[in-house]
Amino acid sequence: MRTPQLIARMPPPRQRRRTWRAGTGIALDVTRAQSQLADARARLIATCGERDRSILHLRHELVIADEAPLVIADTLDAPASRDPNAREDEIISRK
Repeated sequence: MRTPQLIARMPPPRQRRRTWRAGTGIALDVTRAQSQLADARARLIATCGERDRSILHLRHELVIADEAPLVIADTLDAPASRDPNAREDEIISRK
């Protein structure tokens, strides 16, 4: 999903805030939450841009055309251990 689509799904900020009916504490909580939401939106936009740049870089390194599908099959759920002693059985079985 592209960044504009993600942003379009988010509710727009309210133009008129009716916090005058609520107390000061509630108004501060609402302001804090709106600030956190704006921060989350900014981080989402930055992360989506970084992801898109990474995919372009991967396509460039693998010399894959823009039209060609790019399917990443590994989920990277369990990264391989870098310690050779921890993978001794696996290394021996490959020989």
